Amino acid sequence: MMETTLSISAGQKEYLSKEQFYKLCHISKSTASRLIKNGVVPAIDTQKKTRRYLIARKDVEAYLSARNQNPSEFASTVQHNIQTYGDYKEFSPENAIKLRRIAASEWMDCPDVLRASDISALLGYRTETIYRWRKNLGLKGYIISGKLYFPKTFLLDFIAGPEFHGIQQKTIQHINLLRRAIHAGT
Repeated sequence: MMETTLSISAGQKEYLSKEQFYKLCHISKSTASRLIKNGVVPAIDTQKKTRRYLIARKDVEAYLSARNQNPSEFASTVQHNIQTYGDYKEFSPENAIKLRRIAASEWMDCPDVLRASDISALLGYRTETIYRWRKNLGLKGYIISGKLYFPKTFLLDFIAGPEFHGIQQKTIQHINLLRRAIHAGT
């Protein structure tokens, strides 16, 4: 802590930018933004596009001191949308059939032909990921007038296959769909 305080005092101006703040504190940009927006670290909002926040040197020193004294108070509680692979490690044809059946019943009101944005809304993945599935994992679709369309039956076949099951980082929607399918009828 003493070294950090000395390095702040040595050559810095009275105010630091957010970039200087997160580099000095060895935290990520998003953590720095969260600390500023939640008022944990007071900052002046200049409303500029670049170097938007000015943080007083004394506030940075106070944050570092408090963080060193009580690190658990500053631990991140943010839950990310992507989760690593959970309890369902083994692919089985029985579970694939259940997964397809559950998805078909839940998506009954969806159109028969979907866009990548529709699939993204259903499964929680970015549209770029859906395009990558088509290119690398075999999700079938049609290009009509320069636009990509996915028949719902092709999507259901894909999610019942081992490629979909083998995705290592799953969204919450994906994990919940798996859980509902695995525990269906039990």
